[in-house]
Formats: sequence, C-alpha cells, structure tokens
Amino acid sequence: MEQLDLQFTEAALAYVGELMRGRESGALPAIFFASRSYESDANGTLVREEPAHWYLSFYSKAQVEQWYETHAAHGHSLIYSTQGLVVCIPQSQLLAELSGRTLDVQDRRVYIS
Repeated sequence: MEQLDLQFTEAALAYVGELMRGRESGALPAIFFASRSYESDANGTLVREEPAHWYLSFYSKAQVEQWYETHAAHGHSLIYSTQGLVVCIPQSQLLAELSGRTLDVQDRRVYIS
C-alpha cells in the first residue's frame, strides 16, 4: 500500500463513514474523477448536464481484489493510505491532482482544493 499526501476535512471523513456504513468487511472507499456527463429522457431530450467532477463511491471486497490485480499487472497501485484512511484510487494518472491537496464534501459533492 502506497502513501498519498491527501487530507480529508471532517465533513469528508463523516461522509466516508456514512458511505461505508453497512458495507461488507473488506469494502473500501474509492475516489473517482468523472468527465462531463449527460442525462437524457426517453425522447433523447437533455434533462441534465453535469460538469466534470470528483466523487466518492466504494469498491466491494471482490472489486478491490479484482482491480488490485489488474492495476498491479500494469505496475500501478490501487490502494493508498492517507491520513489513517485506506482508499482506492483507480485512476492512477490523476494521483498528481490529489497529492498535497485537501478533499472536502459539501452537500454530498466532493471538492479538491
């Protein structure tokens, strides 16, 4: 497990706790970056556009095991320790965007500053 210099605010830690509540043993929080996304109704009419954003989710134990092997085969880590918290970061190309930064959650939205 690699170390990552990423700080979590109290609000972010509380959100991770809420996210992980009731999850199976071995599940881990995961940090993702999503490019701009669109949602359309059944007629193809755009109903929502979301700009690129960070978000938190989780990987089940089975997903952690599967993705760990995939990342290791390509010479990348999946699991990082930061501020005493163990997290998955599947987009290793974005580690530089997180290093030395702070993760905050406000109204269920993730912000990196």
